[in-house]
Amino acid sequence: MKQIKDKVKCERAIEKLELEKEFDTQNLEFQIYQYEKGELLCQPCNSDDRLQIVIEGTVNIYHIRDDGSKYFLAMNEGIYLLGDMEFMNPAPCIYFVEAVSPVTVAVLSLKKYRNVLKQDVKFMNLIASTLAAKLGIAANGESVSASLKDRILNHLEDEKIVAKCGKGTYWLL
Repeated sequence: MKQIKDKVKCERAIEKLELEKEFDTQNLEFQIYQYEKGELLCQPCNSDDRLQIVIEGTVNIYHIRDDGSKYFLAMNEGIYLLGDMEFMNPAPCIYFVEAVSPVTVAVLSLKKYRNVLKQDVKFMNLIASTLAAKLGIAANGESVSASLKDRILNHLEDEKIVAKCGKGTYWLL
């Protein structure tokens, strides 16, 4: 992860999102960060007091089950909000969010702006709509695997046709 400090690039990225339409609060200080493919934007047990808005790139959101298998919740491309659950319930992130491609995010410090944003009607509407969409995905069981290979392997494991015996290694049962 690296912070983009070039003010012109930052302003262009923020203008691209048209963020002013999502906030009543004026003069919010966003920072721009770039993640490389494979980097984690968020992971369990890490307290991250930031709201991240994915501007470009694709992220994979998943949970690792007790048996070590990945349960994919979503794969999102383009503009996507991260940290909305943590905004409403300040607690460590419970999911892994991984960059599937190079990812650019606009970051807002919740330490600095949480109380102000709780009074921001446009922002609270944004939070409500993103949480409702995520709840809908979870309630409908519309999780997606990152690849066909992962879906097939998950199915074969569930049906007890194969068993995972190491990283990327499976036994035919």
